[in-house]
Amino acid sequence: MSIGVVCNLSDGVVLGVDSALTISGTVKGPTGETSSGVLNVYTECEKLFHLANLKAGVMFAGLAMLGDRTLESHVREWESATLAGSAERPSMGDVADGLHGFFLDIYNRTIVPAVEKETGLAFDKVDKARLPILQIAVAGFSDEAHLSEVWEITIPGAKPKAAREQGQFGANWYGKSEAIVRVIKGFEPALIDALLDRLQRKAGLRRTEQLREEVKETLRRFEAVVPYGGMPIGTGVEHVRFLLDLVIGYTDYVVGAPVCGGRTRIATVTREGFRWVAGHEPVISRLQADGASA
Repeated sequence: MSIGVVCNLSDGVVLGVDSALTISGTVKGPTGETSSGVLNVYTECEKLFHLANLKAGVMFAGLAMLGDRTLESHVREWESATLAGSAERPSMGDVADGLHGFFLDIYNRTIVPAVEKETGLAFDKVDKARLPILQIAVAGFSDEAHLSEVWEITIPGAKPKAAREQGQFGANWYGKSEAIVRVIKGFEPALIDALLDRLQRKAGLRRTEQLREEVKETLRRFEAVVPYGGMPIGTGVEHVRFLLDLVIGYTDYVVGAPVCGGRTRIATVTREGFRWVAGHEPVISRLQADGASA
């Protein structure tokens, strides 16, 4: 599992991810006993990348590998086939469409057969809650645009959609985001249905969609109000760092494996281009900055 945050501001966009890689499965011990579940959690996994020749970044949540290859190896293959040698700069929407088609094909070739083998069912018959999810966020500037935008992709799922259009400022989060939702929204979304279920059982209250919307609207008053439109890019970096650290700390202390963690990666995309935030860049960049050979 992962946590990723994108903050769209008037000066540009801030992207941030954790670096944990969760290894799940079944392993046989030296005496023949088997153990299933989370086998280990590694750090230093890269999930945020600059898209070459573009004022844009792409980040991933959910799956951290596809088949036997890292996400970065797939991203660089897509770059080579799509962006290398081209003087044209595609829009963020076109980039999202291209990445969606590319990663959907890989998902269908690697994840779908694995799920069918594990469950013994056709992929379309498997409970959606059991399906591995790949979330992708593409953020940056379309050619000659003065404001940034954010597009999101969910595989399996619908076609890419604009999460934040130009001039639509705010934050979006992906992956294991329960802690962020509770802090920013003020409540856990599942609370609504749990509350209505109990009232129906105990008080005979008739559940309707209208009642659900009224409860949802009532709870909105507890949502934190953040003035993203006037937020400087530097403050946006601190905001993203806070949300990432919140999730990492939450998963550290609650019951269950610490599936989010490691050193965070944070980058900004402004009209000047993509830039890593010092201390939050990939491990190779840090090694090079320290004078070590890559």
